[in-house]
Amino acid sequence: MGIRDEEKREHHLHATNLPVDKIPAADIGVIYRERWAIELTFKHLKSSFHMAEMPSLKKDVVEPLICASALTLTLLVGKQLLAAIHHKHRPGYSAA
Repeated sequence: MGIRDEEKREHHLHATNLPVDKIPAADIGVIYRERWAIELTFKHLKSSFHMAEMPSLKKDVVEPLICASALTLTLLVGKQLLAAIHHKHRPGYSAA
């Protein structure tokens, strides 16, 4: 299935077995984009927090580790965003 992004002037192709007659093509594009964002988040968690190998296979151990790492990542990104906003609003800042 192909979708044209008029704003970016790009085509996106998706291979899917989702029923296009029940789910509009634009929605499938959104689903894929969101799924890709989740994949990238887990990739970032694995590399930044050394989670490529879990210390356990037990759900009660792994789930809290993933949640704690995701929360830490969220806080770090939020802190960076706030710092960027603060920097942008400092006197003398010029976005060249």
